[in-house]
Amino acid sequence: MTSIEKAVYIMINNKSTNSNQIFQAYKYQQDAFNDYIKNERTNKFEYKFKNGEIVFYIEKFNSEELKLQQNYDDFLTFIREDGSKSIISNNIDKLKGFCGYVNRLTCIP
Repeated sequence: MTSIEKAVYIMINNKSTNSNQIFQAYKYQQDAFNDYIKNERTNKFEYKFKNGEIVFYIEKFNSEELKLQQNYDDFLTFIREDGSKSIISNNIDKLKGFCGYVNRLTCIP
């Protein structure tokens, strides 16, 4: 990580508790996040690490789909090969707030 790059975090759904948790991203996730931002990508982009053993996609987070009004340009969607999705960001404070918001919504019967 260069001095300009911030740590990257990922919000993952824990299916057993139906809640989301935030973890520091693995290095390959962080590298992909920084590459996506640095190269100003706008479309879904495939990443391969460890000679293709780890394959995933990153795309822009679609805040409009969720009718969110705040700027979420620092959020990206991390998509695994199985299609499961997580939110990845270098803005830990905003990610914590978003995680709390989603957790509150999912606990409503």
